[in-house]
Amino acid sequence: MSKNLLFLTGKLAEKSLHKVLAEVQSNPKTPPFKYRVHQIGVSVAALMTPDLIARRLKDGMPAFGTCAGLILLARDVPDGRPDQENFGELDLTVRRNAYGRQLDSFEADLDVPALGGERFPAVFIRAPLIERAGPSVEVLACHDGHPVLVRHDHVWAAAFHPELSGDARLHALFLEEV
Repeated sequence: MSKNLLFLTGKLAEKSLHKVLAEVQSNPKTPPFKYRVHQIGVSVAALMTPDLIARRLKDGMPAFGTCAGLILLARDVPDGRPDQENFGELDLTVRRNAYGRQLDSFEADLDVPALGGERFPAVFIRAPLIERAGPSVEVLACHDGHPVLVRHDHVWAAAFHPELSGDARLHALFLEEV
C-alpha cells in the first residue's frame, strides 16, 4: 500500500524535480518507494484543491516545499499577497523574494550535517528568507546566518531549489526519513 507524498515547487523546477526523483528511484541503494508522489506545480495544481492539500497535510502527508513551496508551508508571510492562503504547517516567518530579483540569483555550497561531510550545492532564485524559525522547527542548514533548510515532523522546506543542483542527496534523505 502506498502513501501520498507532496512536493511543492514552482513551475521553473517541475521538470528538474521529475529528473531528480527518477534518479533517486533508480539508485540501487534507495529502498523501493512507498509513496505515491504528488508534485504540485502550475500544471498539476488543479488536481488538488488547497482545502484537500491542507487536510492531507494535517493528516500527516509528507511534504517538501522549495522556494515558493516554502512560502506556502510557512505560518507567517508578512509581505504575502492579499489573496495568498498558506498552509501554515511550519512555524516560520518568511519574506518573499528577500534575496533579490532574478538577476540576483546565486549558488552557494551549504553545510548540511545530515548529508555527511560533502557540502550541498544550493541554487537560490528569487528566494524567500526565513526570518524566524519557531521552537518546533529543526534547522538543517543556514546561509549567511539565516535558516535555508528546515523540517518539522513530516514537512520539510528549503529557501533554495535543490532539484536544480544536479545533486539528489537531499531528496533521497527526505524520502528515507518520511
